[in-house]
Amino acid sequence: MEAVLKRLQTLTADQLRGELTGAGLRCGPVTATTRSVFEKKLARALLQEDAVHSGSSPPAEELQQPISEQNREEETAEAETPEPQTESPCVYYGVCPEPDDPAAQEGALHVYVDKMKALKAVMKLKGARFKAFARREDAENFAKGFCASQLKPSPEKTSADALNLEKANEFKSPRTQDLTAKLRKTVESGDEEAFRELVWGNPRYLIGSGDNPTIVQEGCRYNVLHVAAKENQAGIARLLLETLEDLEFMRLMYPNDNELMLQQRIRYIVDLYLNTPDKASNETPLHFACKFGCPEVVDVLCSHPSIDKHCRNKYDQKPSAVICERKNKSKEVKQKIMDYLEDRFYVPLLRAADNTLHPVIGAPWCLTSPESCDQLNSPDRMMDSPKNPVMTVKAFAGPVNSSKAEEFLRLWKTPRRERAEYFHHILKTDSERGAERVGRELAHEMGLPWAEHWAFLGCFVDLSSSDGLKMLEEHLSSTEDPSSAGRSDGSFLDEVFPVRDLLQDFEKVLLERSADEDGSSCGSDEYFTADEDTDEDTVQPDSCSSSSSSFKSTHSTTDLSLRAHVFIAG
Repeated sequence: MEAVLKRLQTLTADQLRGELTGAGLRCGPVTATTRSVFEKKLARALLQEDAVHSGSSPPAEELQQPISEQNREEETAEAETPEPQTESPCVYYGVCPEPDDPAAQEGALHVYVDKMKALKAVMKLKGARFKAFARREDAENFAKGFCASQLKPSPEKTSADALNLEKANEFKSPRTQDLTAKLRKTVESGDEEAFRELVWGNPRYLIGSGDNPTIVQEGCRYNVLHVAAKENQAGIARLLLETLEDLEFMRLMYPNDNELMLQQRIRYIVDLYLNTPDKASNETPLHFACKFGCPEVVDVLCSHPSIDKHCRNKYDQKPSAVICERKNKSKEVKQKIMDYLEDRFYVPLLRAADNTLHPVIGAPWCLTSPESCDQLNSPDRMMDSPKNPVMTVKAFAGPVNSSKAEEFLRLWKTPRRERAEYFHHILKTDSERGAERVGRELAHEMGLPWAEHWAFLGCFVDLSSSDGLKMLEEHLSSTEDPSSAGRSDGSFLDEVFPVRDLLQDFEKVLLERSADEDGSSCGSDEYFTADEDTDEDTVQPDSCSSSSSSFKSTHSTTDLSLRAHVFIAG
């Protein structure tokens, strides 16, 4: 057997393949890994053939020896590292199975020199792990489980993480039928109340797995904003963006996230809703709104700072190139959409925090314009004195296009001759709100959006609009105090002040002294000592006929009380 194997090892691959074919054996590709198998098969076949020709069979032990040796090599390769012949290996891989694994209970040690064999053993033993060691003893100890890692997750932390995971996913994902039928029908009909009730009842109607927009139309993969833009539902589009940017809405999905993480999630999901293209034509909701001639939806989308106005569809077209391709092909609608697609500019009014400087009307500013951003970092602003008060935005007009912003700025700074005197009079007579009044009137005349800051509301709003009046009514109704409403009838005089108590005590002393003297001189010099500077000319010393009651009625009751109140109130 040994001689036959040595002879076969000297053959080339083609020669070995030829002998295999001649012996009637099936031959596959002869490679470095399969050559030994083919050599052993051929050697056994040749030995059997020689035994048949010689009339005697080889011993059974000799015939079975290659098979037993091969099986023994495979078993030792999987369970134990063979003893090195020349020099010991530098790395030993110990495989540690689970304590309740049958292989661990049998006592077999899994120590390997080949990393691939160690990985195969790990794959066979469920829950096993392996580690490299420089010494065989350390690898054997690891395989026995003596060097198990002490770094294990605490049960409290594991349970807390599981609890947080349950809270974050307490809402069930809606069925595909609910998304494609219920939610889409609500968006197409424009029912804002039903839409609000639906999404606030289950935020997963809008937020899918991975914080991705939900799909309400399979095939083309439309989200809610695609459908709202196609059906010209500007109210639904605005309500959708407001809902997604609401912290309380996002907190329903992730109740344990901090505010910074919630803001990051909001920016991510809003950007996907605005700029994710569909699967059919690679078009965004802005493409849909322009293509179907929906200027109101275009206005809502372009007002958001995260919108991408220059994205292209599969035909390499921008939204401005597909205006009114499907319907509403009128010049007025096209011009209105073109105006909305232009960059949005704002004309701000800046005031000092303490109103010590004159208000400043700023240049038109655009969030996406590099020139506007450079104005904020201009040299004169950067070199401003730190002693000067901080200038903050108190009002602004916009968003409008560039031409209207320039025209509004020119009229605000230099009004027409027939109105210059009127505007100058407002600026001179009202130093706190004069510039705002002029800007507000100009904005209403030109039909431009206007907003100014009101401290008691804490926001920018136009109080002459319906939304502003509604906010004002809500504020007045919430801040109305019934106890303070009755102060106009003079009930504030009934309050007890320390100074008033002192005056009443002093009055009693004076009345008792006047009663004791009874008919003698009133002693006005002593009587009106506290008020001799004010009452010396009005009260005569010989006015003894004026009784104490008259003094009490004319001085103590109302006058002294009022003085006490004025003294305390400042």
